[in-house]
Amino acid sequence: MSTVEVLGALQKVKRYPSVTTITSDNGLSFHRAAKELKVLYAPHSRDLEVILSNIEAMINMRPITTVAAEVDQIEALSPADSLYGYKSKTFFPEHTLKASKRIDADKITFSRRWVYQQKVLNNFWKWFHKEYLRYLRSAHSRKPPPTRPLRVGDICLSEDHNPSRAYWPLCRVVALKGDAKPEHARSCTIKTATGQILDRPKRNLYPIESPKPN
Repeated sequence: MSTVEVLGALQKVKRYPSVTTITSDNGLSFHRAAKELKVLYAPHSRDLEVILSNIEAMINMRPITTVAAEVDQIEALSPADSLYGYKSKTFFPEHTLKASKRIDADKITFSRRWVYQQKVLNNFWKWFHKEYLRYLRSAHSRKPPPTRPLRVGDICLSEDHNPSRAYWPLCRVVALKGDAKPEHARSCTIKTATGQILDRPKRNLYPIESPKPN
């Protein structure tokens, strides 16, 4: 059999889904067919490995509960902290998918395969980020425990419409606007993990862990 015939025969195997092993006479045409298949599948296998490892990192770095810390510290525990025993601060930098200079257009980070990987990861991140925020909103409105409004001191995620991958903007509620009661407040003042003081609508804040009601 020629290499073309071997490859053709392999395509016909899909008619028999119970086939798991193929035994050959180790002929030259089979060796050539094996090389052809490696050319086809190796890049896709590498793509899958890169994409899945990044998705694993995104999911494991999500904040799940607050950490007892100083008043000025804003910190949350993630699954990755429990897995590795320390907080990772290593991120692969994100970048635009088109070169700003023509001289950089042939760089690997702007190649079709690299751009494809980044698009898949960006799409997953947008979906996961949106769904996780929605989960946090509903997780604190179930019974038990009884629902309650945001209060000063709560640790929250601040909604970001253009978030970087695996970046979760933590903040602490430091004041309610107009000194309103918690159940009547529509906006509040927050302090971010980097020390910024901002005003945000209450609907854009998602509590990670609500303290027990008094």
